[in-house]
Order: sequence, then C-alpha cells, then structure tokens
Amino acid sequence: MTIDRVGIESIFDNLSKSQMDYLHTISDNVSSQLNDYKKQNQEKAALKQLHKIVDKNNEEFNKKGSMPVRCTKGCSHCCNIMVHSTQLEVDVIFDYMKEKRIKVSQKRLEEQTKLTVPTYFLSEHRRCVFLDDQGLCKVYPVRPMACRNYFVVSDPDLCDTTKYPHGETASIMNYETFAMHNGIADHYPLANFALLLLTTLKKKYGFFL
Repeated sequence: MTIDRVGIESIFDNLSKSQMDYLHTISDNVSSQLNDYKKQNQEKAALKQLHKIVDKNNEEFNKKGSMPVRCTKGCSHCCNIMVHSTQLEVDVIFDYMKEKRIKVSQKRLEEQTKLTVPTYFLSEHRRCVFLDDQGLCKVYPVRPMACRNYFVVSDPDLCDTTKYPHGETASIMNYETFAMHNGIADHYPLANFALLLLTTLKKKYGFFL
C-alpha cells in the first residue's frame, strides 16, 4: 500500500491559513528542486543535501522549543514504530549498506511487512533491522526523513518499550521537516519502509543475514 502524499491538511488542520501557505511553499520548493535534479539524474545527491538542511533545521527547531527534547544517543523508542518512506530514500540507504557492508535480517523484515499500525508496536518483530545492540542506528547518516522528525519530550524512562509496550511517550514533530518530506512524496510515493527495503534487497541481492 502506498500513500501518494503525506497530507499536510489532514495532519495540520489546526494551523492558520498563513501557516499552511508557508508549509505548502516549503513543500513546493522541495518538489520543484527535486524535479530539476531528476532531469540531471542527481536525485540521490539532492536527497543527501536535503538531509543536511533538515538536520540543521531540526537543531534550530529544538533549541527554540518550549518543551525540551529528551532524546539522547542510544535511546531507540522511535526505532520500534512503523515508518513510511520513499523508494528514493531506500535507494540511498541501499548504497550506504553496500559501501559499509551492512547486513540485515530478512526474516524480521518479512515479519514487519505483515504488521499494521495498531499491531506494530506490540510485535516482537518491531525493532528496526538497522538498530545495533547499543541502540544506535547503523545507517544514521542516511536514515529516512520520517526518522529525522520524531522527538520525545516526556521522561526518557517511558521510552523503554519493554516496560511500556503500549507506548507512553509524548512526542513532537517539526512542521517544516514534515513539509519537506511532503515535497519528496510528490515524486516518490510513500510506502511501508520494511516492504520497500525488502523488495529492494531482493532485487539487488546479497545483504541478508
């Protein structure tokens, strides 16, 4: 199943018209720039550049936030939830896997493709295939946009998915990052990350454990 666009209206229906116009401008600008890069077959380079912009934007967003972000290196609550991404993001991740010789579990990916949003967080297979034993992401520099826009503001202890399997955290997102992601989805529809990755790896071969 794919989602053609993230859907700014459905997510941010509490915003004013001027705020919505601003987000649409961001989304449209990203979409236009990506279209230019597509003509030059440079979409991957464009995405990597956008990653830098998003990370800088998120850093400023979190500095200005009224609620302090509690995320720290090694915490991985958001690595246990369903993620949607684009094929372009998966292609960039595949290149990184090939460069770093990163392998993942085919069995876990296959199990994750069977899950739905209500069942995902309760599944024993929910842990991201790129999460190492220290709770660190193996593909952090090229992680999906969705993974760059999830910030926990509640007590870090609530992020323990073993102690709180039903999810007790309070989180926020950066609207501007969301709008940028929406611009990418103009060209590359969003779908289940596990399914896209599994399909890509089966086509490319050789990166399963």
